[in-house]
Amino acid sequence: MLHKDVSERVEELLIMEIPDWRIKPFSATEKVAILEEELIELQNDSELKPKFKKSYQEFWLQKEIPNHYHAL
Repeated sequence: MLHKDVSERVEELLIMEIPDWRIKPFSATEKVAILEEELIELQNDSELKPKFKKSYQEFWLQKEIPNHYHAL
């Protein structure tokens, strides 16, 4: 009965899907580095700063943003 009780309680844990980044949190560091680089470039882009101040929604909808900053 003890085995049955424990099995029922742990069953949800056994079928639960755990994302890879939770199991190996440092495996995605390369992607994070790319994102950080692009974000730093975006923050320092003097041509885009005035456009961002107008409206952030319009800023992200510009055609040049996805072309220059693929990962973001």
